[in-house]
Amino acid sequence: MVSRKASCKPAPGAQKGWSAPDARKGSYRAASLPTLLAGLAAGNSMRRRAARSSLRRHAREIVVEVESSVPLSLQSGSVDSMDAFMAENATEVSLQNVQQVEDVGESGEKRCYLEPTDFGPLRTQMRLTVKVDLPKSGECDVNVLKMESGSVNGGRKKAKGFSNVFSNVSTQNSMSWKMDGNTLEVLYTTTAKSKTVLPFWFPLPDGAVKSLIESQIRRIISSGQEEVMENLKVKYASWQETMSEVASN
Repeated sequence: MVSRKASCKPAPGAQKGWSAPDARKGSYRAASLPTLLAGLAAGNSMRRRAARSSLRRHAREIVVEVESSVPLSLQSGSVDSMDAFMAENATEVSLQNVQQVEDVGESGEKRCYLEPTDFGPLRTQMRLTVKVDLPKSGECDVNVLKMESGSVNGGRKKAKGFSNVFSNVSTQNSMSWKMDGNTLEVLYTTTAKSKTVLPFWFPLPDGAVKSLIESQIRRIISSGQEEVMENLKVKYASWQETMSEVASN
């Protein structure tokens, strides 16, 4: 018997290591290039979003809240007369350097234009939107809702083009008064809260930054409160004289 080996010849055109005809290879490469580029672009976009998200997660937020109070003793006055005086003059008394006050519709809010300030060749003006509330006898709250800055051009008395500033700072001013014997005791309290966002790489530690911001805010508030109380003392005395003259006529 003659032994025959099975034929293992490759099929026509087949070669060792062959995977696909050259034409198909070229077609494969051409089709996969846009896909590859799109994949790279998507990956880069995802990495950028992840990086931004990481920065937001690692950003440092410094929140500072400062409260400062200044007392004033008035030898002449009463709770009732101070109630009437503050009902008329709370805004002008509680804020410094007020040039003009406007009512904002029927909301009870007021726009206060402060005296312009010069910074070299620039002349700017602050506009505050405030809400005055006298909840009961012996108390008054003046809340600063918005702080805006505008530029004064030419001989104008009022700025134009106001834009919001200090959006991360909120302030509340309150006054209380009561009799202590024959003395009218007034207490002026200001509460300021600020929020500062720092990048994760900022070199100073949070405690040091918070201390610096707090000291600056406290210094500004304290100097302002002293001016407010001096203003209150002068205006209240003048108001008393006017009311006395009206009553005597």
